[in-house]
Amino acid sequence: MYLETKRMILKEYELGDHDLMYDLDSDPEVVKHVGGKQNDYQLYIKAINRYIAFYKENHGCGYYKVYLKENPTEYVGWYHLRPEKEEPNNFKMLEVGYRFKKKCWNKGLATEGTLALVKKSFEDLAVDMVTAKTSKLNIASQRVMQKSGMILDETSTNVNPIYSVRYLISNEMYNTNF
Repeated sequence: MYLETKRMILKEYELGDHDLMYDLDSDPEVVKHVGGKQNDYQLYIKAINRYIAFYKENHGCGYYKVYLKENPTEYVGWYHLRPEKEEPNNFKMLEVGYRFKKKCWNKGLATEGTLALVKKSFEDLAVDMVTAKTSKLNIASQRVMQKSGMILDETSTNVNPIYSVRYLISNEMYNTNF
């Protein structure tokens, strides 16, 4: 187990878990704000292999499958806590991301896990900043970021239409507000 919250358990991915991610992304509503389509099956196999290799680097962060404590055998989504793609070796600035099955939407789970990962980042991993990115149209994710203590990064020059909005929280902001 990587992390436990009040209602969730986050675990490292294992070989064979690509089917979990493939199934999650088969729902067009789930992938609406991240490109709108399910990836090729082989890409999920490659992703799991990358995740497992990343764990071995032992930076204390990575990619995690989510289970609800009320049903600990049912995969309901994932989180990542990793360096931003633009700075893949900067472990002082981590990005949090998530994706859940629709049945888990609007229950506060995204916020609960994001808050726990922000806390872990600052208190256990000694990072300087945590960020999160989403689409301008994904108001629900923007609200999660705001509830997690993040503010809109007005200086972001990200032109990627999928992840066009960036939020952040610094270590100083965290220590002042939490």
